[in-house]
Amino acid sequence: MNKQILVVDNHPVMLKLMSSLLEKEGHQVLTAETGLAATEILRTYTPDVIITDLEMPNINGEKLCRIIRSMPELKDVHIIILSAMAAEKDMDFTEFGANACIAKGPINNLKQHIIAVLEELDQGTLDCESSNVRGIDDICE
Repeated sequence: MNKQILVVDNHPVMLKLMSSLLEKEGHQVLTAETGLAATEILRTYTPDVIITDLEMPNINGEKLCRIIRSMPELKDVHIIILSAMAAEKDMDFTEFGANACIAKGPINNLKQHIIAVLEELDQGTLDCESSNVRGIDDICE
């Protein structure tokens, strides 16, 4: 099922990569280079999925998730953390409202993990346990 997706990452190459991947899969994609820019977009746009990095200036991914979860109109939005920090931090991404976490790793593996999570969202089979960080085995700390 095609989704409206907001991708938030302060790295322009990552935004381009994610846009290309998701659009090829038939999704509509908007991007934001900062958490602050994302909050501006979310005032008038309600995506089905938000994919965000954790490490960003000003409003980081964790704070962005908490802001999103405080907005009643966004209560049904699925949040996916996409971060290299997932391998280095022992974090409970469910604590701040994320539904899934994918570690940034090799591009081909990353694509597979993103597509799998989106398919699981469609099927209602997404495992939202905080210990289930996708792609963690693909990278080194």
